[in-house]
Amino acid sequence: MTSSLAALPAGWSSASKGFSCSSVGTGNGCQLHLTYAPLVLAGGTLIVNYAYTDTAGVARNGSLNIAYAATTNDNAVATAAPTGQINAVVGLGTQAVSVTFTTDDARPATALQLTGSLAALPAGWSSTSASFSCSGFGSGSACRLPLNYTPTAAGNGTLMLGYSYKNNAGEAKTGSVNIAYQATTNNNVVGTPSPSSLAVSSGSTTPVTITFTTDDGNPASDLSVTSDLATLPSGWSSSAASLACSMVSSGSACLLNLQYAPTAVDSGTLSLTIKTTRARPRPAPSAYRSPRPPEEGAPLSCASRRRCPRTWRRDRLHGAETHKYRHLAFWHECCSDNIVYYMGSIP
Repeated sequence: MTSSLAALPAGWSSASKGFSCSSVGTGNGCQLHLTYAPLVLAGGTLIVNYAYTDTAGVARNGSLNIAYAATTNDNAVATAAPTGQINAVVGLGTQAVSVTFTTDDARPATALQLTGSLAALPAGWSSTSASFSCSGFGSGSACRLPLNYTPTAAGNGTLMLGYSYKNNAGEAKTGSVNIAYQATTNNNVVGTPSPSSLAVSSGSTTPVTITFTTDDGNPASDLSVTSDLATLPSGWSSSAASLACSMVSSGSACLLNLQYAPTAVDSGTLSLTIKTTRARPRPAPSAYRSPRPPEEGAPLSCASRRRCPRTWRRDRLHGAETHKYRHLAFWHECCSDNIVYYMGSIP
C-alpha cells in the first residue's frame, strides 16, 4: 500500500502500521482491516492508494474510494422506495412511493410529524393519509408514509418533505428527504441517474450511472447522446467520448457511466440531450370488407388516410397463424411512416 496508514482521516485507524501481500488472486484475497470511530460530525471519502505487479511483470497502481459520514446518535433517517428518481407516464396509472422512517442507532425516537401539509404536495403527488405523525419509531419499529404519483402533464422536479421529531434524549430535531421525479407522455426515452442527487466533498470521486429506458415498454432505436461528453461542467467526466445504442426499451437498457470529482465547492444541475428513433407499435388488424374477395395480386388501397396501392397476397398475420379463421383470409400489408397496417377480408 502506498497510502500511509498513520495518516488516515480523522476517525479512521488501522491496527497495522503497514500493509503488503506477496500475491493476490480471485481465490486468494488480501484483506486490510480498518476501523471508523468518529468523535465529531464529519463526512468525506477515504482514498486508499496501492501498487502491485501484474502477471506480465508490469508495475501498476490503483486506488479505492470509501465514502463515509458521521452523525450524532439517535437521528431519524427517511428512505424512499423505490429508490432513485421516480418515473411515471401521463395517463398510464399511478406510481406508489413509500417513505420509511427509522433511526440510525436503533434507539427509539418520538413525536415524528411532517412540517408541511400533505394537501400542498406538488402537482401529481398525493397521499391516502390526510396527515402524518408517529408517536414512536426506531430500527425495529419503522413508521411509513404512503404516497402516490399520478401526473397529468409532463414535467419534473423534487418532492421535498420536512419533518420534526424528538430523539431518545428528548431533544427536538428536524430532518428532510428529497425525492426526484419525472413525468413523461408515452413513446419517450427516460434517463434515470443513480444516485439521483449528489452531496459530496471536494477532492472525492463519485461514479454516476444514467440508465436510459423507454417509459411505455415499447422499443426505440438509434439512441445517442448529442451533448458533448468532452465539455461537461467542471468536475464531471466520462470515460467514453460518446454514447450510442442501437436499441433501447424497458427490458434492454442503455447505460452511460460518468464520474463527479469536484475540486472546489460548487453546485448545479448536469443536463444532457439525447436523440432517438421511436419504433411505433403495430395496431390491431382491421377488417376490410368487399363484395367478394379480390384476386391475388389485385391493387387495393390501404386503411391509412393516404392511398397506398399494394397487392393482395395470402400470408400469415405478424408471422403467426391467421387466428385459425375457418375461411381463407387475404391479408394486405401497407407500410407508411414505420406503421404497418394489416387489412383482411373473410369470404
